[in-house]
Amino acid sequence: IGAGWTWITEGFELFKKSPGMWMAIFVVYAVGYIAVSFVPFAGSIALGLVGYVFMAGLMLGCREQDEGGGLRFDHLFAGFSDNLGQLILVGVLYMAGAAFAMILGVVASGGGLLSLMSGDPAAVESTISTSVNLPVRSRPAGKTTIRF
Repeated sequence: IGAGWTWITEGFELFKKSPGMWMAIFVVYAVGYIAVSFVPFAGSIALGLVGYVFMAGLMLGCREQDEGGGLRFDHLFAGFSDNLGQLILVGVLYMAGAAFAMILGVVASGGGLLSLMSGDPAAVESTISTSVNLPVRSRPAGKTTIRF
């Protein structure tokens, strides 16, 4: 199975050393993530920019545990004090790459991807039937069925 399985088992060993703290950190991170995601547009940008900052803090906590220390709640926020600019730059580069991939998808689909994201059942049906040349029959309440 290789190095991947070793990585998972070593990570679980770190978790077993402080399961309560790991779960508390996860709950706080998840609640914060969900709360920020409710902010239209700006929330998505903020999460894209600072997600790596939080992950870096958790990596510092992992390293400290691996070296015999303990995991502390403040490890979640440790990335904000170490290399903050570089971590935010990683977020910027990730978001730029995702935007570039989305643009490529729209161009490659001839705009069909935008139709699929519109939520209009007629546009979705039309895009699917013309893109993959499969007959699509509408059902009541806007549901679609693909017949082979």
